[in-house]
Amino acid sequence: MTVTLERPMSPACDSTLASDIRHLIDSLDEKIYSIERDYQEIFCCEVILLDDRSQHWQLEIHDNGTIELLHQQYENDQLIDIGFCEINHLAQFIKAFVSDETWQQIKDIAYEKSEYYGQYEDSLARIAELAHLPAPSPGLPFIKVRALRDYAIAEVL
Repeated sequence: MTVTLERPMSPACDSTLASDIRHLIDSLDEKIYSIERDYQEIFCCEVILLDDRSQHWQLEIHDNGTIELLHQQYENDQLIDIGFCEINHLAQFIKAFVSDETWQQIKDIAYEKSEYYGQYEDSLARIAELAHLPAPSPGLPFIKVRALRDYAIAEVL
């Protein structure tokens, strides 16, 4: 017997950004990430908790459209870093979500520093893989990966 439960989500926030973030989280490997979802009526927000045993993220998607991310990093069960930011676009969420090492790889590929990913399509596919995005194809996913690539390039400028 299969029981289908509707996932708790903000009834008022159906923005493209919120949908993109939900889709990205839904595609994460559940063997690596513990994912918990809840809707907190008192705060009028959907809360998504992500944990990979060394890092913890708390994403809040508010009914008014505001999206906030709390990030905590642990080493030997001790908190070593904490950050909080408002998320305004998908590339910003991805940068906050991936490790510094992975973000540097994305930047290197974006700047075409890696000769292995010299072909434009190959570099976009690798960026998508690192950022947990669907492989780029003609249409919207391709645009999102290009936007992430452009964001990585513009970060240093």
